[in-house]
Amino acid sequence: MKKMDLSVRMKTVADMVIQGAAVADIGCDHAFVSIYLMERQRAKRVIASDVRPGPLSIAYNNIKKRNMEQCIELRQGDGLAAIRPYEVDTIILAGMGGILMNRILEQKKETVFTARQLVLQPQSDLCLVRKKLRELGIVIVREEMVVDMGKYYTILDARTKSSDQPPDSDSGDAHAAQGSYGPDEKQELYDRYGEYLLACAHPVLLSYLKKQYADHERILAELETRSSEKARTRADKLKEEQDYILGALAYYEKT
Repeated sequence: MKKMDLSVRMKTVADMVIQGAAVADIGCDHAFVSIYLMERQRAKRVIASDVRPGPLSIAYNNIKKRNMEQCIELRQGDGLAAIRPYEVDTIILAGMGGILMNRILEQKKETVFTARQLVLQPQSDLCLVRKKLRELGIVIVREEMVVDMGKYYTILDARTKSSDQPPDSDSGDAHAAQGSYGPDEKQELYDRYGEYLLACAHPVLLSYLKKQYADHERILAELETRSSEKARTRADKLKEEQDYILGALAYYEKT
């Protein structure tokens, strides 16, 4: 049988898993990531969970076809409810909104903190996820950004205090960026766009920043034709966001 193929987004998620980890694939859907991890011997075992019985039934059939019932265990549960503390090394949360992701992390802290690694791919509110990790004392050691089917996705490799792997020392000095930002504004810049991605001058982030700036310019031009208070408030918000985009683009002027 042909090995499991994944989208660019999900392959990036799977390839970020620590080699040889016991993995919890949360919101596993049809278990494609779980199967990929085992076929490529990336994980030693996987607990694949989903809150919905329908996807779990399909996941079971996919796992059975590949004779992986002994190494991929299916569980039904909401978030991390089906995972016990110390059961896994790596927790994957991908394809869900950032607010939901933060709720899952907050509700099952003991399970989170007894894992070594979190591989996170929020569909929205990425800034809030980065802030939540910082609040919890969880360190982002690496980020990757990809374009898949015309959409931009960011994947975070975050480590808890249980991890024996230090932050990546080759990421560069993110604090050496140009600009006159104060500490709070600089942290906001990192939360929005990723300190690691900025330090690496990631090319996909550059593409995203340019697109965002152009989109803002187009919307601002439209708003200038309106005189309502709502339009003015929206324009002010977009101009503030543009200031941060320009701050992020300053990182690329050094390369």
